[in-house]
Amino acid sequence: MNPSVLVVHQRAAMRRLLRLNLELEGVTVVEVATAPECFRRLRSQTFAALMVDPEVFADPRHEAALGRAVRRLRLPTLVVANGPDHRRFALRLGDAPYSARPDAIDRLVAAVLALIAGFSVPTIL
Repeated sequence: MNPSVLVVHQRAAMRRLLRLNLELEGVTVVEVATAPECFRRLRSQTFAALMVDPEVFADPRHEAALGRAVRRLRLPTLVVANGPDHRRFALRLGDAPYSARPDAIDRLVAAVLALIAGFSVPTIL
């Protein structure tokens, strides 16, 4: 059985790019674009890892709910941001690994594979 990863990103092109690259590595990917959809998926499915775009969780209530879900599920999470200003978001998620360079696809895929395998991932990619 392939591990599953939930990719939560506001841009469809980025979700698709991450999905295609992770699927090449044998990972099953579920894509969502909104916080409510993310929470529905987290309640109904089991995932080996989570990739999130902080912009999707701009509402403080959504960010708080995500933090609770990540802690409750002990879900390895990678924050994929569009700039360094989202580092605090990763810190609030339990010092989750963080990449300010969503274009570094090889690094992102390697980090997700390491999270799935239970390995330590650098805090900043």
